[in-house]
Amino acid sequence: MMKIRPGAGAKYATVGDSSDMSELQTFRHYQISQDAQGAAVEVWRSGHEVACLVWDSVRGAFGELHVSIVAAERQMEVRAFQALVKAAAGLRHPNILTVHEGGEDDGANFCVTDLLDGERFDSWLRRCPPLPPWLALQCLSQIASALCVASPHLELLAGVNLMHCGITMGGEDPGRLSVRVADWGLTGPRGPAVETRRIEGRVIGECGRLLLRMLTGEETGAGPHEVTGEEVAPELAFLINTLLQPKSAHHPRNMEQLHTLVERCRHGLTPELARRPARLGAEYYPRLPLAGEFAGSGVVAGVLEDEFVVEARAFDAAGPYALRATQRARRDAARVQLLPPGRLLDFEFSEAVVHAMQSVKAGVHRHLLRVLCWHATEPRCVVEESSGRWNLEEIVRIRGGLMPAEIALVLGQLEAAAKEADAVGMVAQVRNPREIAVVFGSVPPADERLAETELGEWPAFLLKVRTWPVALQLTQPEQFRVETLVGDGGGGEAWGRAVAWDAVPTARDFALLATWMSGGPGAVPEELRTLVQEAVRVRQDGGAARRGVFVSGYAARAKALTDSRAAKPAAAVARGSGKGEKRRKKGRGGAVAGGVQPLDLELDDEADEPTPTLPGFAEALFGVTPGEGLEEVEAAAGLAWGADAGEDEDEDGGRDEEPVFAGRHHAAPMDFDVVDPDDSGVVPRYETGLPGDEGDDAEAAKTRHQVSIAVIVIVFAAVIAALAAHVTGTGFWLR
Repeated sequence: MMKIRPGAGAKYATVGDSSDMSELQTFRHYQISQDAQGAAVEVWRSGHEVACLVWDSVRGAFGELHVSIVAAERQMEVRAFQALVKAAAGLRHPNILTVHEGGEDDGANFCVTDLLDGERFDSWLRRCPPLPPWLALQCLSQIASALCVASPHLELLAGVNLMHCGITMGGEDPGRLSVRVADWGLTGPRGPAVETRRIEGRVIGECGRLLLRMLTGEETGAGPHEVTGEEVAPELAFLINTLLQPKSAHHPRNMEQLHTLVERCRHGLTPELARRPARLGAEYYPRLPLAGEFAGSGVVAGVLEDEFVVEARAFDAAGPYALRATQRARRDAARVQLLPPGRLLDFEFSEAVVHAMQSVKAGVHRHLLRVLCWHATEPRCVVEESSGRWNLEEIVRIRGGLMPAEIALVLGQLEAAAKEADAVGMVAQVRNPREIAVVFGSVPPADERLAETELGEWPAFLLKVRTWPVALQLTQPEQFRVETLVGDGGGGEAWGRAVAWDAVPTARDFALLATWMSGGPGAVPEELRTLVQEAVRVRQDGGAARRGVFVSGYAARAKALTDSRAAKPAAAVARGSGKGEKRRKKGRGGAVAGGVQPLDLELDDEADEPTPTLPGFAEALFGVTPGEGLEEVEAAAGLAWGADAGEDEDEDGGRDEEPVFAGRHHAAPMDFDVVDPDDSGVVPRYETGLPGDEGDDAEAAKTRHQVSIAVIVIVFAAVIAALAAHVTGTGFWLR
């Protein structure tokens, strides 16, 4: 049974004692957090604004209140400021710090954003060693993806400050490192008028300077700058020079071309430059702004020492505000989640919540993670049974996306968890895949085995979800909204509506999870797309009933789809019978538009289509002539908006480990193989799988040339013969 552990001098009957807490100040519906001295908790400061920590009582999450410190006469006028806030608030992207609202109070402009539970670039790059190429391009690619979303609003691009981007982490894996564009200049002073055509050019140049600083640690001033191959690798030097020199023939003209350019270079790195470790080095961990506000592990271990052995370690970005522990009596693993002190967030668990927590029984509620102990007073914390090594996000990442039959299996277990939570009066927290535990037996399988085996053939496992309501959205709120993981599926705000933590899971929540597990909106099979879209876009009021109908309907359609696939000839499955399907390497299967392919698919030695080579590296970056429009660039890069988004895969079977966001602003990995530069000093050539890329090897070119000459000779002879016949016929008529 769960125990309520009080602090010194408190009684067990107390459910949250806030008598020693000073009353927090409020601003509208925001509680302003206080530090130990009673002042506002400052999480960020620049030359024109100060950001303090607030608790949004409407959204149920921490946020940042940005207040301008610019003199009143230099601030933006009200209408211009309101227009900027409205434009920024409409941006929804995993790499953009969400802006919720803005206004004017006591002569100062302000805006409210999500909490950036990480570090800004200016301080992060100042203390970090130069970034390896793969990490620098990963960061720049995420920034470029965010800028694509903002590109229709040039007034936002005019004020963006890339050195104020934030870096956050969701775990030790390098793929969990996320960049957030955080400063659009909303609270800054009025800037000089800038010609529209120069705005994107300035941002592109800033991207080049940022990349150079990430790679070398050196700052460069504004203006043209040339980088040599001695400073960085030749392909990176070419990219930086292309970005910094506006008169370059291949200088990007807009944000979409910038993103395409960076993505091609990122996937075209040599194996040595592209190799990334299994775990990110601690020297690159961003600092956490709230780490100093929580009690240390020693203090927590002291208050729990009678029943738990708590690890002693400092908080870091890989595992913020949580500690591993062992139960003394049973030697079972446990997890200690620290709760914010009362000066950051004044809250209490109600009697009903505590009673519901105590109602979760081992062996009865198999899909719920039990709360073992709740320490009611400072330092406040919750101890729950350990979720283990695996979670749903990790499984989907390893598998590179799940097939419909596998997704139906996952949804079935989540439905069982939701019913168990309903039975005890709790809410199953299923909206965050990182918080859905995958629990195996005593001997967990290896990563390689999981990647190569379908879910139906895995060792027995259970999905377990959390039920306790407070700590899920304390920090890094972007991690707890599956809407941000699936990208924009064409439904606009329909994908981005926030859901409160205490809302019962609906069919919409399950449909979003299914979309994300498939690989994004474009990867949902046609046979399931209508069902998923209706669940996402139609208002769900039926609760458990509608949710159950969706789960059973998805399972039935997934089974029918799998059976129809199994009935087709193996050769048809291998080459893909649906429009836009692409082959998958063995062990890297997943759902694609139009259907599902098996995970253990072997590829033939011969390719379906030849892979031509461009004559030079510069042309390979675009695949089209510089200056062409976005649609041509997207078509050439295979990034057209539609059902095929997110399906590309490297020729070597590699797959980007980051979540695939289908859509025009989330480029899928491109087919890029590096040709050995042979130390000649010549800019490397790249082989691409893009249509229109000409330049095969010399033998093929010679054959093509000979065929062309033969065709010309035949056509010329036919024309001469026809002309002669015409003249002869005319002569006969004259006679």
